[in-house]
Amino acid sequence: MAGTYYTDLFILNQVESPSSDGSITEFTGATAGGTGGNQGKTDETDFFIQGAQCVSKNFNSTGVGGYGYDNGSLFNVPTDGAVYTWTYWAAPNSVSGKSTGGHQIHLGNSTSAYRRFYVDGSDTQQYGGWKCYPVNYTASANGTTTDQGTPNGTTQVIGYAVNNASNISKGNPYGLDVMRYGRGTIAVDSSVDSGTADFTTIASYNDKNSTGAVTGFNLIQTGFHRLGIFSLQDGVFQLQGRLLLGQGSAPITTEASGTLSASPVTFSDSNKTIFIQDSEFCQTGFNLIEVQNASSSVTFSNISIN
Repeated sequence: MAGTYYTDLFILNQVESPSSDGSITEFTGATAGGTGGNQGKTDETDFFIQGAQCVSKNFNSTGVGGYGYDNGSLFNVPTDGAVYTWTYWAAPNSVSGKSTGGHQIHLGNSTSAYRRFYVDGSDTQQYGGWKCYPVNYTASANGTTTDQGTPNGTTQVIGYAVNNASNISKGNPYGLDVMRYGRGTIAVDSSVDSGTADFTTIASYNDKNSTGAVTGFNLIQTGFHRLGIFSLQDGVFQLQGRLLLGQGSAPITTEASGTLSASPVTFSDSNKTIFIQDSEFCQTGFNLIEVQNASSSVTFSNISIN
């Protein structure tokens, strides 16, 4: 647990009371699925990835449909950063393939002028469930995209939709939870107990989803932060973003504490495997493990990075 852990992701929307949140809505050209009042928008308390709710909807039709968030003003994603969107789909075989936008992240300047990023499909996401997609508008050329209206390259809205190929008669298969943006960093520095930081504790910070204080964890969003940057899944670590081990002359800016100060870290770990995720719609500098402070002590022993 040694060290203090931070992130430079900023909240867009935590999706905790979506049925009464007018900023969460359907985008033009993404209105398939959903019956009942308020476009079928549901305060989902049975499945969620952060906090105690997400938004869900039934999907008893075909076509492109989902929800998105309008921030009300532009937000600037750093060059090597991304917008992080938590998405859920319970019927993986029902959506179209990736080349026709089975799973899409929508990013643009208004709910009628945005770019569709084709991030997955039934041929590439075969198990369903929760998945976090990082997307940077400037990396549009890295994969398949289509435009709704005439987006101008700025970012104010973010959404998730599926291109559903067959009706689903039961339940609410669609979910959208917390959305953030920033460089996409987990940083550890300032060892508070003369101990040593490690990958397991970084992953614990990434996946903290409770209000209780934990020594060394910089509590953001009242303690809820399922970040999507560095997670432990099935015995291996998965990275999509930056691990910053000690901060130097370019410290991060955080939502909770503002611009931080330079600080070294003592870090040591061994016999671990890290999988770098295929962050298709991000720039080449997005995935990074960085030692920024020359006074840090960092030891990797038998660490496999794939």
